[in-house]
Parts: sequence; C-alpha cells; structure tokens
Amino acid sequence: LGKDAIKGVPGQQFVAQGAEHVGDAYVQLDGAARAGYNTAAPVVAAGGAAVAEGATEGAAAATQVAKVGAGQAVVAGQAGANLASRGAKGSKGIAAVGVGKVSQVGVRTLQAGRQVTSEATSAAESAAGFNSDKPLRKKAGLLSRLRRSLPDMDEEEKKKAVSVMDKLRFWEFICSVRSIQYVGKDKQIDCFFAVSLGPENRHLHKNHVKLLTEYTPAYIVHKSEPYSLDTPFIMYDKKLFSLSYKELKKHVLTVQLWKVSSFTFNVYRGIGQVSLEKVATRDANMSIRIKEKLRKKDAEEKKKKKTPLSDVAVFECTVNLEEVFDFRLFCENWSLEMTHQHPEYHKRAKERKSLTFVMPKSASSDASKGAFVSTQRVSWSEPNGGFYWSKLTRPFVFRGTRTGLSNQFFIIKVHSGNPVAEQQIPFNSIGKVLMGLTSVINISVFKGQVKALDSQESRFNVGMITGSVKCIMCSRGEETSEDIPQGRPTQMKSASTVTHLNPRERHLVVIVHKCESLAVADPEKGSSDPYLRIKWDNMVQRGPMLRNTVRPVYNHAFYFPVRFVHSALPVDKKYRFTALKYELKSKGDIIIQVWDDDDTSAEALGFVTVGVEEILRSKSKEKRTLRGHPPKKKDEEENEYAKARKKQWYEIEREVRVFDGARTELLGCMLPNNNTALVSFEAFFYKDFPQDVILEPRAAEEDSDIWKDKKKAWEREMAEFARTYAQPFPDSIGAKRCKDDTYMRGENLRRFPCTAYDPQTTELIPLPAFLVRIITPEEYSNPAMLLHWVNCITFHSTSRQQRSGQIPDAGWKDPQYMLFSRKGPPQDHAILLCSVLLGSKKDAYVVKGTIWVQDEEEPTKDGKHKVKKRARLVEHVWVMTRETVNGFVTFWEPCTREMYHLPYRWKPPSQKRQKTRKKKLRRKGSGGADEEEADDGAGDEDEENPQAADDPRSDEVQDILLGQEDVEALPTIGRMPRAKQKSASDIKKRGAREALQNRLLEQREKLPVAPKREMLREGEEEGTLVDWLPYDSIDVVFNMDNLWANTQNHHPACITYNFEEQTAKEGETPMWTPLIKNKQEAKDYAWEYINTDVLIEPALESSVVSRLEDSMETEMEENMRLYRGKRGYDTFFDKREDLNKQVTDFLDVQEKARRLDIDFCPTYRKEPKDWTSAEKYLMETLQVGKNTKMRPYNRYSSPYHPDNSENSFYSLQQDSAWEEVERQVGQFLDNLYLFPTRKGKIFKGFPVHFSTADKEVIRSFLMGLADYLEMINCKEEGLLFTVKCKIYPLLGGIQSTWLYFGIQMPQRPPDENKDQPGAKNGQKALAELPMPEVMKDKEEKKEADEEDDLKQDI
Repeated sequence: LGKDAIKGVPGQQFVAQGAEHVGDAYVQLDGAARAGYNTAAPVVAAGGAAVAEGATEGAAAATQVAKVGAGQAVVAGQAGANLASRGAKGSKGIAAVGVGKVSQVGVRTLQAGRQVTSEATSAAESAAGFNSDKPLRKKAGLLSRLRRSLPDMDEEEKKKAVSVMDKLRFWEFICSVRSIQYVGKDKQIDCFFAVSLGPENRHLHKNHVKLLTEYTPAYIVHKSEPYSLDTPFIMYDKKLFSLSYKELKKHVLTVQLWKVSSFTFNVYRGIGQVSLEKVATRDANMSIRIKEKLRKKDAEEKKKKKTPLSDVAVFECTVNLEEVFDFRLFCENWSLEMTHQHPEYHKRAKERKSLTFVMPKSASSDASKGAFVSTQRVSWSEPNGGFYWSKLTRPFVFRGTRTGLSNQFFIIKVHSGNPVAEQQIPFNSIGKVLMGLTSVINISVFKGQVKALDSQESRFNVGMITGSVKCIMCSRGEETSEDIPQGRPTQMKSASTVTHLNPRERHLVVIVHKCESLAVADPEKGSSDPYLRIKWDNMVQRGPMLRNTVRPVYNHAFYFPVRFVHSALPVDKKYRFTALKYELKSKGDIIIQVWDDDDTSAEALGFVTVGVEEILRSKSKEKRTLRGHPPKKKDEEENEYAKARKKQWYEIEREVRVFDGARTELLGCMLPNNNTALVSFEAFFYKDFPQDVILEPRAAEEDSDIWKDKKKAWEREMAEFARTYAQPFPDSIGAKRCKDDTYMRGENLRRFPCTAYDPQTTELIPLPAFLVRIITPEEYSNPAMLLHWVNCITFHSTSRQQRSGQIPDAGWKDPQYMLFSRKGPPQDHAILLCSVLLGSKKDAYVVKGTIWVQDEEEPTKDGKHKVKKRARLVEHVWVMTRETVNGFVTFWEPCTREMYHLPYRWKPPSQKRQKTRKKKLRRKGSGGADEEEADDGAGDEDEENPQAADDPRSDEVQDILLGQEDVEALPTIGRMPRAKQKSASDIKKRGAREALQNRLLEQREKLPVAPKREMLREGEEEGTLVDWLPYDSIDVVFNMDNLWANTQNHHPACITYNFEEQTAKEGETPMWTPLIKNKQEAKDYAWEYINTDVLIEPALESSVVSRLEDSMETEMEENMRLYRGKRGYDTFFDKREDLNKQVTDFLDVQEKARRLDIDFCPTYRKEPKDWTSAEKYLMETLQVGKNTKMRPYNRYSSPYHPDNSENSFYSLQQDSAWEEVERQVGQFLDNLYLFPTRKGKIFKGFPVHFSTADKEVIRSFLMGLADYLEMINCKEEGLLFTVKCKIYPLLGGIQSTWLYFGIQMPQRPPDENKDQPGAKNGQKALAELPMPEVMKDKEEKKEADEEDDLKQDI
C-alpha cells in the first residue's frame, strides 16, 4: 500500500483499510491474550469495522476515527493526502507482521497491533489537525489512549518483528594479497599493509564485525614496478561474522599503507576503502587504490583548492565475501533406466529397486567416505511399475556458502532385489552414481551414470539415473525463504581460489598462459574480448575476460576435483588396470575453449581437446605446486622482514607428469583469420597417479578414415536410388541428383548427408554423434514453451549456406556449442530441440529435407526493371517425434514455433505386441499351417490399414494415388489423334492407348516410391490427408542410435515412419535405408558422442536485463533522432511512468501468448459471431485463423488432446493458461479508456519481437520494416514518440526481446486520419482497440446529449 501511495495514488483509502486491519488485529489478539475476553468474530471486509462480541469500545472508536480521518483527508486536499500516504507507508511493514502473526504467536503480536494502531492514529491526527476539527481530534485521542493500554513486547519478540533488511546474516570472509605497486614520490619504499573491517564512520555506527586487524609482511617495492607475490598471502581465511544487509552498506574494508622505519615509529602513508556491499556484489579480484594521508591542515588546503588526493599505491587482492545459507534440498521425480548391454540386464529388470541418497551437510563433508553426511533411503519401487520414485520423505539441509555448495557432490546408491517386506533394508548394492552440486541453485535437473565396482568393462556401466533436486535458499537459522526487495548480495562468479578446494582430493590443474593471433570478432574495433571456458568431467569453469586484444595473456589456473564414485578405485591395486581406467575414460577429454564475450551472443575463437591419456603418457616429469611452478627463492635482503611460516597444503612441491601444450593450434573458429590461432597451456594431476596407471591412446585418424569410406559407400547407394526414382518420376524432387557436379553448378540437389565435421576437432563423424540427452526444468518440457525457448535463440547462417541453399559439412554444431554461442542456423536449432526432447524421453528424430524457396526480385543490369529469380530447392532441418496415440507423427518447426500433427503414420510397439498375441492365439486354434499364414496376413493388413477390409485388393501391394502433375509427366504413347476425328478406327486406337496408359498408371501406383494411398484419405474423423505442410521433401532422419534415408516417396505427408520395418519382402527396396545395417556394423562403426552432458547456464539476472533494456531503448531513440534530424524533423519522446506501465502490460500479454500451444486456443471452439472483444483482439493479434474449419493446420486434433490420458495434465495447463491470457486481455481492454494519451492526441503503435538482443541486428531489421519507416517519416508537428523495450530472460542466458514503438499525433477528423501511420499486418494500435460495451453505451449517450444540446442551441 505504501508503494502505491508513493506513486501518487490517494492514501486515504489505504488509511481506512489499515484501520480496519488494526481493529481486526486488536479484537483477535486481545481475545488470545486475556482469558476474560470473549472470542472475536470474523471481520466484515466490506463494512470495514471490527464489530464483534466482546470487543472493547476502544477498537470501535479506532475504526471510526480512522474512517473519519480518512474522509477529512480527502477534504483537506493534497497536503492531507500526502500525510496519510506517509502514515500508510510507515505502518505497512508492521501491519504485515502484526496481522500475519495473529493465528500463530498470540501475545507476541499484541505489540505489532499496538504499533499499527499508533501509526494509524498519527495519520488520522495529522489529517484531523490539518482541518482543525476539534471533535475529530478528541476521537483520535481515544485511540491513542487505547494504544497505551496494550502491553509492551519483550526483547525476544522485538527481534522477531525486525524487517528482513535489519536481520543479522552470517558471512564468510576470505582475503588474500596478489600484488602491490607503489606510485608515490620515493624511488623505493619499505612498507607493509594493514587490513581491517569496520564501520565507515566509527562515531555514528557501532562496529558489528569482531575481527582483528591483520598485517602483511614487509616488502621492498620500487616505484611504478608491480611487486607480484609468487604465492598469494592469505590474510583472512574463512572468517565468520554477522551483519545485516542494511549495515553492509555502512561497513568498509580498509587497507592502510605503513612505511617501515628502523629508528623511529613507522610512518602512516595512505589509506584505501571499499564498501562491503560492493565487495559482496562485484568480482572477487579487485584493485584498491591507496590515497595519500595528509595532515589536517594540508587536507583542508587541498579541499579549498578542490585538488583530489593523489594515489600512493595500488593494492591487488582477492576478496570473497559470501553469505552463509541453510540450503534445503528436495529430491523429487527420480527414475532409473538399466543398460541393455549389461550381462544381467534381463535378470535385474525383473527385480525391484531402491535408492539411498548420501548428501553432504557442509563444505567439509565427504560423501564418498560418508564423513559428515545425511543419509536417506527411498522405498522399494512398485512391482512391474517401472523404476520411479516421486520424492523423499524429508529435505536435506546443507549449511554453507554458494561456493561451498557448488564444490560439493552427493552419491546415490542403487539396490536391487525382491524384498519380502516393504520395509526390508536393502543390502545388495548394484552400483553408485556421483553427481556434482555445481549448478543446483539454478538448474534442478540431474543425470548420472550408475557404475559398479567390477573389473569387467561390460559390467562397469549399470544404467542411467535422472531426477531433480530443488534448492531453496534460506539464511542461516531460517526455515523459509525470504523475499528481499533489492535481492540478496551475490558476488560475481569466477574461478575458485585454492582456499575453497578440498585438500583431501586429487585435482586436475589446467594453467592457460596466453593466446596468440586470435581472430577479430569485432571488426569495428579490430580486436576481440576473449575469455576461457574449460570443460572436463561434466564440469565447466569460466576464466577472466580481457578486452580489446587478440593476444591475451591469462596465466590463469583452473582446478577440477578428481572424484571417484568408489573410494577404493585410486587405492586398491586390484582395480588399477581395470575399473580405474574405465572411470578415467568415462570422464572424457579436457576441452579448452576460447570465446569472444558479448551480452547477447558469443563467437568461438578456437578449441583444443586434450585426452587424459595424453597427460598420463607424458614423459615430462617436473615439480609443481597446486598453483603451478614453485616460487623462485629471493634474496635474503628482500626477505628481511618476512615471517617464517608453515607451508600450506597447496604449496607443497610434488613431482608430477606435465603435458606441455605450448603454442597448440586452436581449431573450430568460423571467423576469417589470416594467421594461425595458438594457445599455450599445461595440464597435470596434483597428487599424480601411480606411474603404471596409463591409458591406451585412441586412433582418431583411423576412425576418420573409416567414416570417409562409409560416406563414399553411402553416397553411391543413394545415387543408385535416385536413378531408380527418376525412371517413373523424372521431374519430381526425388529424381534430383545427390551430389554436386563440377560442370553443373547451381543445380537443385536432393542430398542424403550422413556425416559432418566435429566443430572442436574438425574430424569427420556421423550425424548421430551430435545429439545428447538434455534434461531441462519441468517448465521447459512443455512443448509450447520449449519451442518458444529454442525460437528465441538467434538465427544466424553462414553466407555460404545462404548463397547455395545447402548445409556444408562444417555447418553442424553440437548443443553445447549452440548454448554457449546463443546463435546458429536452423540445423543447430533442430539439434538442440531434438536433444531436449530425447531428454524428456520422447521418441525424437532430427529430419533433414528440402523446401522450394522463391527469392526476392533482383534488378536488371540497366536497373530499370526487376526480374523474379527462379525458385530454388533449399535444404532445411526440423524435428520429428512419434507418439503412441493414433500413430501420430509430429513435426516440430523451431523457426516458426509450429507443430504439425500427422495421424496414422506409424505403428506403435503396443499395436505390434497385440498383433503378436493374436498370431499366437490363432496358431493354437488353427487346424493347419496354411490357415495360420492366411490369418496372419489378414490380421496384419487389418491392423495396419483400417480400410483394408473394404478394399478388395488388400492382399496385394498397396495401391498408390497418382497426382495430376505425375499424370501430365507421363510419356506420350503413339501418335496424338487429330482434333474432331471420330472414326471407328481412331476410337479403337484411342481405347488401346488409354488402356496402355491405365496399365502404366497402375504399375506406377504400386511402386515403393509412389505416394501411399492410405495417406491420402479425406474425412474429419479418420482422415489422413495432410496438405498444409511447408516441407517439400524428407531425405534423412536420425537419432542417437542410427540414421535412415527415405527410400519411399519424397513428400513427408505421403509416407509412413516405421523405421524398424526396413523391408517387407526380401529383394525389395526398403522403406527406410539405415546407415548401420546390422550388429556387426554397429561394432565396426561405433562412435563417441561429442557431448555426454550439457551445461545450461541460468537466466540473466534482473540487473543485467535492466541494463540491456535501458541500453536498447537509448539506442533506438538515438537512431530515430538521428534519422529524423537529417530530414529536418524534431523528435520528442514521452517517457511517463504510467504510459510505460500500460505498454509493459501490453507486451506481457504478447509474451504469454507466445508461450502457449495454439491448438488449445478456446476461441477455435466458437463461431466468430460469438467472440468477445478480448477474443477478437486475441485472434487478430496472433493471426491464427477464425474458427476450427478455417484452421491452417492440425485438423485431425493432436496427440496432446485432453482425451489422451498421458497428456491430460498438459491440456489442463494450457486451458488454464489461455483463460488467464484472455482475462488479462479483457482487463487491458476495459482499462483502455484510462490510457494516458496527451490531450488532443491519439496514440498508435506496434510491437515487434526479436530472437536477439543485438542492437546492430535489430536496427538493420527495423530500417526494412514498413510500419517503422512510415512512423519515423511522419512530417506532422507536435509528435510524441514512445520506445519501450522489454526483455524476458530465459534459461541459458537467452533473451526474448520485445520492442514497442508508439506515436502520439494530433487528433483530426476521420477523413484526415487515413494517411496517418498506424499498425499494419494484423498488429492493432493501442488507441484502435475495441472499446468495452459499457464504455460504448456511455460514449453513445454522451454523443446523443451533445447532439441534443447542439440542436437546442440552433
């Protein structure tokens, strides 16, 4: 209420409401505190007075006085309203505490009610005093005396009534010195530094930080020469103190510079301070400038001259300040999928399963050894019900900082057996899985491989387990999460310092020294902003970013803990050459990536892949600490003041095998670069493995050669199929060539790709290797939301692909690359979308096909005329899923967020199992083998084709319907008859030709490449004809297991999708030709996936989004101002808060509608005449059609229909969401008459959605948009423009960007408004929206009254 009052809303109504709540609180609290009081009755909200049996006259007087005071505040005018607003604002927080605690704490909230009464009384007295109403002031005094009669709250209860900003929070503080630099007057200085924490003004604020001042050793530092410490000196190591959010702003980190003097006292030379609030919200690596310390007289003279204090030193340090939380971890929706290749798969699949969770309690826990952990077991899975567990009985609690939580891991033990009782404790553990908690705060989904401690590799991998861990962040000592108005202080995440690492663990250390000759990502600056990403064992760490350089020098170390799910692996010699090697191999390669930094997207500057076996096979043995090279010994003179101290665990020198990656070539950069990009790094294991632990090298070149040969054989096979297709259908897409000819450049091709180049290693790999199962939060498993998320990733294709219309072999990227770069061509969008669908346990496939595209007109050489370019065949990629409902096949189009549902396109496994059971039953009751075979054939045909019983030729090859274009393409048989000849011989010849033509047609209809007749059936209920697909051919389909080529008809709507049934009869052409044809080829051509897991970054923080929105609005306004200024037009902008609020609400509706499934729009179920104003506006804005009969696609329902029990929750969710959108649209239209348009002006505008937040891309697009050009070219006087940007952050750092452009122009008669800029292409202007019926009546009545007045005047 206080916030609304600040915004200008009259506060009198809030005072009345506050008084009502005061009376309610007093009545209920008085009854709870005093046994003599009667039970209070419920408060009547409409009446506003707390009238109940047993209430005192004081409460009634308080209510009455507050009401009267509120009424007088209205009369008193604006001044009284302001006073009442301040009163409401002051009582807001206390009223919430008082009223909220009524039913829980009883006497505790009496004082809260007293404070509410006090604040309301003060507001009423102020309003009454302003009006000089003595009786009113007398009544206000009654309430004041009533307030004094309430008992006071004790100290303990006062602490609990404190606001969230005043509550004490626990903080962990770490501070270490990296380097120092002296910039004073002396040539050199003997100095030391004193570091302390305390209030900025010790006279005004009490020091709540009870930490002693710490001192550095003394150093001899030369002027302007940085003195870098070989090992950072740690001053504070994980020190704890308590401080509230409010006090955080008032406390500072103070660094003092002292000059050492051998004969007298040390000299105080300077001081530097930084607020703890800045420390807690900025990067941990910071530079503190030390300002000179002057005498009081000298300081006053400089202040008079306005001369700033000069710097005397720069203090480079790393400061980690993080809040300590109680993280509540809820484990839900866990499922187990057994590995089919395991020798005991069939046995264990029949047994029941149970899980045991081992979760850490703090940063010092070790889940692998069971040290300081929490353990919880879930019940046995249901018999024959699958391996699924909904949730655990209670949550786990982890106490520590965000960094401490991210460095921890938990273990899940999997048990198998057939328990006698449900409560039987499992003893048999078939495997364990280790999962890191790196991103649990932002990403709740987890996936891990269950591994068994076994020396046989076939038994090592047991299965895959998936689930979610929801993290609720509570301050230490709190049980619930709090709503912090400004958000909790969060330090920017960077690579961990060594103090956060566990000294008991082994670590992989990767030290990147520098990069050379990087590509230029920003042509305007001629440089790049490179940063590092290192990935290993499903962990990703990001390094520092250096701006405006192509030769960055990092010298940055990355630390990856080497964790084993079985603690005996690195110790027991029994598994040293078996299970230990399997475990190290499963962790994958070390991938070093260099990226160019950008808020909206990123450019890859190069990749390097290093296998773990390369480190273990290195012959270079050197001494290393955890930080790298051991520090060099310095002269004794420089260490004169150094303190002798014990070495830390990370400073101990160890002999390790070091992989030297000096000047290694960076691969995978798509930007032009005349030089070879290089990177220098080294990698080693700190606490190296025993010398006999060596992994076998991989033969990468041999694998690449194998796939080159496989690709050639595949292309020959597809070329032969194309020639076979061209014989009956020479002019169709299927007859196009499969390979580009040197002498026929620019021809339309129909290619069947099976391989592509790895973006990181540039090796040739199969297309299925690009896929990976990605598990996303539940919100993003929603089909409509998932399509919206993928669609919001920027679409960017290479110039080569745009020019040729063909996808190059280097044009495919894996999902991790796509998510890091946040942009890519349609094929990369399809790869990501399919990977997410596979993670959602969908039967998903990536589909590559072609589309006929008509390019824009191009001018002739003389430039006078324009000629249309001929249509060309362009390759396109989308996603397909097979649903079990009615044999649906769904096409997912990420470019347009549309789903196309094709019924009866495949035979689900359930139908096949039913058919097998029927066969067995017929065998038992059959009298002979002939009858059995006949029955089997009939049963198969009936189930596959529902109309087979009506077709007399159902036992033959399926008939094919020939299209008109195919009929016209038939060759002419014999000589064509002359016109108007009707002789008997000609009629006879014509009959013979027609008979021959019919026989040829029948033969072509029976060919495997002809369209299938059962796919062309019309009808509302059991129809199969789909003629609204945007695709013209389907060529290849692939998932993670295999790739298939379409050897049926080329059109996707005229074929079936039974990949398992490769051929009907031996010797015939299969419907789908697989790349891997048998089990032997599966072994010979086994491939490794590019990614085994994908890291998805969290959504952008609100502060970053606000900065992007402000920057976008400024850029667009400046663009409009410059454009109109060149033409001599003035440009003014209307930036009122109420106007921006209305436009923001308008954009919120637009964004919500994009996240919904259009098939569930309730407007489709009504006739246009029955639509409300909200439904009319909704349909016109979305441009989706008018009713069910006129819908452009999905006429045969969808697999997500409410009748399908599997997706019933989804349908209910969509219906509820559509109702909410319609409600918001209706509310928006009802309040349209309050739209804050300037007097005498009309408001028009249009929204535009972008899949990028790149200002350059958006500006270039807008300059080609007709609505935008019409608006900025308006020549009228007195125009006011409005530009509003709204960015909705999505998972992975992706943004859904909306821009609204509005214009206010002078109001003119209707005839003169024809040429004014408005909204086109279905986008309604705000001022043109339909008016509510009530307002229409008022407007009509007003117009009629004005007309009567005018007649009377005449």
